[in-house]
Amino acid sequence: MKKNICLFLLLFVTIISFAQSNNSDQCKSLLTLKQEFIAKHYTLPESKKEKFWEIYNEYLRSEAVISTTFRNELLRLDIKRAGGIIESDSLNDVQIKGLILAKFKLKEDKLRIDKKLFLDLSPILSMQEYYELTEVIKLFKSNIKEVSKDACKHEN
Repeated sequence: MKKNICLFLLLFVTIISFAQSNNSDQCKSLLTLKQEFIAKHYTLPESKKEKFWEIYNEYLRSEAVISTTFRNELLRLDIKRAGGIIESDSLNDVQIKGLILAKFKLKEDKLRIDKKLFLDLSPILSMQEYYELTEVIKLFKSNIKEVSKDACKHEN
């Protein structure tokens, strides 16, 4: 469980760092990278693709809102990050409490949309297809640095 939480937080920090450090006009968004990765690695019958992408894109938009809400809460609490890492030595008790509560909210919201995704996709996908989707999502998260390395156009 700790490993999953750490991986999720690492992914989240990577998302924030990636979003902050790149010009949105020149870089692919994480949402686009995730869509492309899933389209490439997740095989689905043509008859299910349209409905799947409609539901999954809604999920990705919800995920982005949750991430933005968390990031805004960190800004409100004046929590500083260096390279995407929270500088815990500089936090006071109010910030630490706010950070912990924000992380709980992030996990609750993520669990809520994960459950909604499962319930929305259940009529469309077999349980095997859904399980394969979760494995592809795990693969994306574990390879986020590799997936995002060529996301930006670099002008020389």
